[in-house]
Amino acid sequence: MDKNLFEGLLIATMPVGGLLGSLLSNYFVTTVTRRQGMHIVVPLLALATILIQITTVKTLFLGRFV
Repeated sequence: MDKNLFEGLLIATMPVGGLLGSLLSNYFVTTVTRRQGMHIVVPLLALATILIQITTVKTLFLGRFV
C-alpha cells in the first residue's frame, strides 16, 4: 500500500467513527442512564487507547475508529 494512501485512510477513520458515534448518540442518550453510559463508554475508551498503542495496521485503524 502506498504510504500517502495509508496515511490518508488512517486519518480518515477517526472522523468516520465520530460521525457514526454522533448518529448513535441520540439513541444512546434516550435509552441509557448517565451512570450506565459511563459504565459502557469508559471501557471502550480504554480499549481504544490500548489499540492505538499497538502499532499494527489493523489495530491502528480499529483504535482510531473507536
